[in-house]
Amino acid sequence: MMRTIAVAFICILIFTVIVGCENQQSRLEKEMSLVIKAGKGELSVNDKEDLKKSNHPILLQISDPNTRKLITIFSNLPTSSHKELLEKGYLKWKFGKLDQQRQQIWRDIVQINIDMAAKQGVAPNPSFSQAALQSAHVGYAVVDIPQAKMKVVSWYILWPEGPPTWVTIVGGKAAGSQPYFNAHLIQLSLLRDKQESRLPA
Repeated sequence: MMRTIAVAFICILIFTVIVGCENQQSRLEKEMSLVIKAGKGELSVNDKEDLKKSNHPILLQISDPNTRKLITIFSNLPTSSHKELLEKGYLKWKFGKLDQQRQQIWRDIVQINIDMAAKQGVAPNPSFSQAALQSAHVGYAVVDIPQAKMKVVSWYILWPEGPPTWVTIVGGKAAGSQPYFNAHLIQLSLLRDKQESRLPA
């Protein structure tokens, strides 16, 4: 009898985990579709009203010129790249192999951060520089944040030395917590050993 109860409990537990994972994945896909729609300028007036009522971060993201660039270039990736991201959990490219338009977006974001640091009196960091970017890997990653029961998509740079840099473009509600930072530092660093993805057309 006890063994039957134990087996039933394990089955329920496995079922709960599977359903939880499916819910996270479906939420991620729904959020990703919304971000792609926003990046392509396809949000209707009703869409924006609904997003405003729910205080969705995408409205703030697309109102910021620099974050909007990241969302736009992500939205305009080929459908095959979006599919690969969802299936494999990452897209990874050598910075120097990307086309000029995509390279420029990464350069611009890096330069903004360098300029902001300089204004605050922070000494230049050779590990976070335009020169270091030339040897970096860049892309997008699905990052799982178990404590928040959420998955997000973040734009990232894997520098030749030092910790990764990222900006979350899908699932911005999860940003800012310590589990969010820890998940990114661990999971993005693991991408160093992953194969490069096919370059977007």
